Amino acid sequence: MGNEKAMNQLIAHHSVIFMPDQLLVWVSTNPWQLGPYVCYDLYKIFHNFAGLQRKVEITEPGKTIPSDPFLGSADYKHFMRFREMRKQLKQLFRAGATDTLPGSFIDEFRASNPMYYEVFDLIGDYYSKKGQWILAQAEYRHALSLVIPRWNEKENIINKMVDCDGRK
Repeated sequence: MGNEKAMNQLIAHHSVIFMPDQLLVWVSTNPWQLGPYVCYDLYKIFHNFAGLQRKVEITEPGKTIPSDPFLGSADYKHFMRFREMRKQLKQLFRAGATDTLPGSFIDEFRASNPMYYEVFDLIGDYYSKKGQWILAQAEYRHALSLVIPRWNEKENIINKMVDCDGRK
């Protein structure tokens, strides 16, 4: 979840669906295109509402596409927890802190988004900052086994793994 190679990366504000032959358009709502898609009839908008001077509902409520079921799922809750924990970890790194995180934090972070390479890359960074090279390498190796969207990110993880190997 959150990977740039995913269809919905869970980062974009909106997406749009068009039915040009019927002059209908649906615009996604938050969060991240998971909320309902609101329908607009472009024919009505350009013919009935041109020069509109007062507030009038211009959507087509009967044609709304419902929210993605993912929004109410446990996986969505895990993804939100992943985002919180990633933020905490990055703040720890920026502060230059070498605080030891409880094992439960690391385990929960892994479980929050277990198919996303960044989880394991960040845990590897944590262990590397602690001088725990073997643990860092294991996390980097796991990150490399997952889908990584860009070659430069993969190369960066490989370089960190090699660096750990030289420090053991």
